Amino acid sequence: MGIVFFIVIANFLVFEIAYEYLVFMRTMLELLNRLDGFDSRGDVKIHTFRMALADDVNLEEFAMTKDEFSGADIKAICTEAGLLALREHRMKVTHADFKKAKEKVMFKKQEGVPEGLYM
Repeated sequence: MGIVFFIVIANFLVFEIAYEYLVFMRTMLELLNRLDGFDSRGDVKIHTFRMALADDVNLEEFAMTKDEFSGADIKAICTEAGLLALREHRMKVTHADFKKAKEKVMFKKQEGVPEGLYM
């Protein structure tokens, strides 16, 4: 009787540990999803939600671009666009700021690739 009780408790504990691990992994994957750019449309909105955007800004253009950008690249573009506006003493980020920032980030990204390396 004692052995059966022990097996039932052991199975319950294994199930609980497995469930906790699955919840942990699902949470970690969701965090990675938000941080690393798997959802490209959401990233642009996440990185610009505190920015004052001008009416001419089209985030869909940047979200649907054919260039391969990671979440870090998108954040760099948004940050650089904000800095461009601040340098010109403007309170709103314009579409032109995003274009300049995208060019700058793309240039910096290409600059770091050694010659002859195919990406």
